[in-house]
Order: sequence, then structure tokens, then C-alpha cells
Amino acid sequence: MTRNTISLAAGLLLFCAACDATNNPAQRQDLEQQVNQWVNQLVQQSDVPLEELKKLHQLEYQVFRLPLDSAPERIEGALDELGKNRWDCFHVQAARPTKEEPQPSLTFFCKRPSETMLRYVPRSLVGG
Repeated sequence: MTRNTISLAAGLLLFCAACDATNNPAQRQDLEQQVNQWVNQLVQQSDVPLEELKKLHQLEYQVFRLPLDSAPERIEGALDELGKNRWDCFHVQAARPTKEEPQPSLTFFCKRPSETMLRYVPRSLVGG
């Protein structure tokens, strides 16, 4: 699926979500049916990779190390850079020296959702 199609889909769904149809239940139901029908057609098209749907439930992981005696500013800077790329560091532990890395270090374990344009579409509309 092209990025433009996904962007258009996300924009349409966001526009629909912003509509105030709560005053007219029939109008809201009609709108929900139209959006559901459109999303179902989009998902059934052959150019929609199943992998994009799977990415909605997948996480990526990254492990990185810093010297144990790193200054707090250096650690903050490294974590800020990871945060800018959507990495969420959920655990840190001290690592003992090894032959490959003779200096003690801090090991950071980070995760983030896999990148897909479908994450901007409400999960209730794509089976999330």
C-alpha cells in the first residue's frame, strides 16, 4: 500500500472521529457503517500487506551500553536521543566486564512499537 493511501485513510478517519454526530444517532450509525465498510475494503485489497497489520502488535527492541562511570549528562543525552526515535528504555542493569568489553558498563534495554502508518488509524477499526 502506498504511503499516500495510508495517509489519506488516516486523515479521513481522523476527520470522521472529529465529527459531532452524537446529536443524531442515525447519522452516527450511518457514518460508522461507512467507515467500517471503507476500512474493510481497504484491508481486503491485495495491495495492503498483511505485514502492516501485524506490525500493530509488534515491538522492536534495542540494547545499548554506556561505561559504568558515565556522567549523568552523557546518560541523559543518550536517553534523550533514544526518546526522539520513540525508544522507551524499560530496564537498566550493570554489566560485568567481559573479554569483549573489559570495562564495566550499564546496559539499557529499550523497546518501541514497530513503525507503520496504520498506527494512526484507530485500533478498533483495524481489529486492534
